[in-house]
Amino acid sequence: MGYCELTDALLSDGDEKVRQIWQATEAEADRIRGEAAARIKKLQDDYRRRQESATAAETGIILAEAERQAALIKLEAEKVLAGRLYTLAQGSLAQLRDDRYAELFAALVEELLPCQWQTVRVNPADSDLAKASF
Repeated sequence: MGYCELTDALLSDGDEKVRQIWQATEAEADRIRGEAAARIKKLQDDYRRRQESATAAETGIILAEAERQAALIKLEAEKVLAGRLYTLAQGSLAQLRDDRYAELFAALVEELLPCQWQTVRVNPADSDLAKASF
């Protein structure tokens, strides 16, 4: 074998070895990329689950607080309404004292269970009617 043939053979062998090394390197790089992609996906999935869990927990807290505030607002509105109705009822009581008031008082007394009353509390304006009924 001559010098040219030897150098061609060595270059050919060298090129083959470089190609093999390059293929092995590419295969190893692909494997590493695959493992990295799998780890990244696992991390993304873990963080997504944590985020969903944290979001659900925070949503529950926010909704519970909103329900509590809504209940307080409703109670306050009911209190205001009860006060208004009480004021209206007090104002209307005087209007009930018309010509039929004695009959109405007697009808209400009839609705009570029959028993010996020891103490009866009534409006001072009704004391004469109460004395007659009890």
